[in-house]
Amino acid sequence: MSLGMFSAIPAPRNSWDERYCSLVIPCLPLVGLVIGGIWYALARLFEISNLHTMLHAALVLLVPFLLSGFLHLDGFMDTADAVLSRRPLEERRRILKDSNVGAFSVISLFCLMLTQFAGVYAALDNRAPLAALIIIPIMSRCVAGTALLTLRQIYETGYMATFKAGAGLWHTLWIILVAAAALAAAYFIGGLGLLLPPIAVLASSGITTAWVYRQLDGLNGDLCGCIITVGELGGIICLALI
Repeated sequence: MSLGMFSAIPAPRNSWDERYCSLVIPCLPLVGLVIGGIWYALARLFEISNLHTMLHAALVLLVPFLLSGFLHLDGFMDTADAVLSRRPLEERRRILKDSNVGAFSVISLFCLMLTQFAGVYAALDNRAPLAALIIIPIMSRCVAGTALLTLRQIYETGYMATFKAGAGLWHTLWIILVAAAALAAAYFIGGLGLLLPPIAVLASSGITTAWVYRQLDGLNGDLCGCIITVGELGGIICLALI
């Protein structure tokens, strides 16, 4: 259910059971693991294919967006339009729900892609540890999932409200445990060099969470998409600096 909801990856079973809605958000980091595993495998495949570094970087950049069906990127753009409008709260919330694309979202998308391409290119050029690509999507979704389960929602109806309705403390603790396990695995496999990018994801997505929550006085799916997108950008930039 979580894979079908938050990715474009064909699910082995296309089933939906209302009894398990409370498990959809706790499984979000596992969706990140699937995306990260495919991202890493394709990055290595492109590497052994002897592609030009610029083409290699472009393909690696596109993989996570394609695997998520551009869902989180859409949330990033909607959030940029709302927050950067600097309008009163109710007007920002109205813009957040508006499906039209505004100037702020286009400008923000350009800046995101330019920065992320530069980060991926530098990481490949510096031969940074690509195994970080497995951990980065896990960590960004751990932050977004924890925020969804613990912070106030903007709207009391919709998918996110349904997913949160049956969730309790143990669901949040499970996400925290997954994050801790991912960090431990990164350090065990690659030492500090592999640990720094997921820590950067935690920092950038955590700061983004605090910022958008304050700007919109609550969370929703679009804001969490923004949290995931900016968090992964922070991880890529850190990977490029190693």
